[in-house]
Amino acid sequence: MLSWPFYVQQAERHLLAVSTPNGLYIGNANIISADPRKYLYDAYLSFMGARGHQRPMSLTAFGQAVPQTLREYEIEFLKRKTNQGMQTNLTLNDDSEADWLPKCETL
Repeated sequence: MLSWPFYVQQAERHLLAVSTPNGLYIGNANIISADPRKYLYDAYLSFMGARGHQRPMSLTAFGQAVPQTLREYEIEFLKRKTNQGMQTNLTLNDDSEADWLPKCETL
């Protein structure tokens, strides 16, 4: 099984760190949204699923691994508490849409 830092390297082209925590929300166990465009953990699950991995990290393990791994790559990780949850300074790159994000249905 490949380690989390490997996925950070692969995801670097899909994640952008911005200067303020106005990006993706981390997500939590109480929210079952499957919205990778809004929640970082849901984006991680979509990324892993698109690559055929059946055993992603738990939300708890993910929440612990993200700050530590980003620090190792010298990427500043910011977050702030809002009424909707913890919001980060990480956003998805436009390339994510074509590569691994689920397609939206159009009406």
